[in-house]
Amino acid sequence: MERVTESVEDGVGADFKDAYSFAIPVKGVIQVGRHERECQLQIKDLRASSVHFRLWVVRFNVDSPPFTYLADTSKNGTFVNKLKVGRGNVVLLNDGDEIEVIHGLYCRFRNLIGHSQCFEPNMRFIRQRHSDAEWMVTNKKLGEGSFGAVHYGLDTLRNKHVAVKIIKAVGSKTDRLKNEAQILMKIHHPNIVQVYETHHIDETLYIFEELFCGGDLFSYLLKGERLSSIPEIEALFIVYQILQALKFLHNNLNVIHRDIKLDNVLLEAPIPGTRIAICDFGIAKSLKAPNARANTIVGTIEYSAPEVFAENSDCNKGCLLNNKSIKGYNSKCDLWSLGIMTSIMLSGVSPFLDENDKFNTLRNAKLGNIDFNLSHWNGVSLQGKSFVDQLLKVSPFERNDVSACLNHPWIVRRKSLLQKKYQSRVYEYLK
Repeated sequence: MERVTESVEDGVGADFKDAYSFAIPVKGVIQVGRHERECQLQIKDLRASSVHFRLWVVRFNVDSPPFTYLADTSKNGTFVNKLKVGRGNVVLLNDGDEIEVIHGLYCRFRNLIGHSQCFEPNMRFIRQRHSDAEWMVTNKKLGEGSFGAVHYGLDTLRNKHVAVKIIKAVGSKTDRLKNEAQILMKIHHPNIVQVYETHHIDETLYIFEELFCGGDLFSYLLKGERLSSIPEIEALFIVYQILQALKFLHNNLNVIHRDIKLDNVLLEAPIPGTRIAICDFGIAKSLKAPNARANTIVGTIEYSAPEVFAENSDCNKGCLLNNKSIKGYNSKCDLWSLGIMTSIMLSGVSPFLDENDKFNTLRNAKLGNIDFNLSHWNGVSLQGKSFVDQLLKVSPFERNDVSACLNHPWIVRRKSLLQKKYQSRVYEYLK
């Protein structure tokens, strides 16, 4: 076995028994296996797979503990504490876990950063009469928001790891989360986070949903204190998957998300070409008819389409969008948001953002000026720039919808490659 030295950003690592130790950086993925070029840690044994397993660390902010995940990519199996993970499955590692690669070769995971990664015994089991699942809610907190906390959970009957949103069932935020759950329980799509069940117990709402272990797209793009661009082909595949989700929502369910942004796109793993899914349907809207419109001013200003704020007189002066010309908005507001996201992925810059003044952000968006000649657009193809330009049209009547996006040259010229890659990534989900 070869020893590999990695730069240490945080104190997590693994020690191979009587052999070597290696660090797992927060940004990056460690691959362990037989393949000399693809693996940072090589196992010279024919029983090991080319890439036997992957390790990565997700940390949402400096105040949150690091979460270390192991993905089994082997043919013969990777074992954690003598339990087989299984090809395609991912587990959250706890301090002291024993990882067995092949018989007689194993390592122990250690968390050295000072946050305990061991489950404490205060776990709750939830099962209701007509449910075919039993849920275990652990004390392991994966994140926290204005709605409440997200904990690590388990469907004990299927040995399936899940995310559990835990919300005190009081006030309007409860209605928002119930709205999200009701929408998502109707949906089964590889690029939309799936909700399995909800339970309302003792004034607490539990939402059991699909667990994505790669963090969100915002964290993935974050380098230091700034967002960075990614290779165009990688951004294209992310956009293609988001379009598949929006096509399903807009055309099949007549639902608009209304808060498409980097933070609401989750990654299966923090690697190029991974499966992604959109989440947070708390302000999503089901329209009664295909030509119906919404009117409520909601969403995140940086990503919000001009027509969503068309009635806001504070930012209409000198704008291309006349606030009297459009009443309400439709699904094309989601496409504007996708345009903002695509711009950030390709250039590393949010095109209209003024970090010091939200009204300037709105005014910039309503003016619709985006300069593709700036240096941060160097290296981006003409088709990529055109795709963004067609999404960031101030007038929704001129803006591309999902069908037009999927028929744009940026997508069409690589369509066969995208379709092949897409089928391979969603195969495990569809099984």
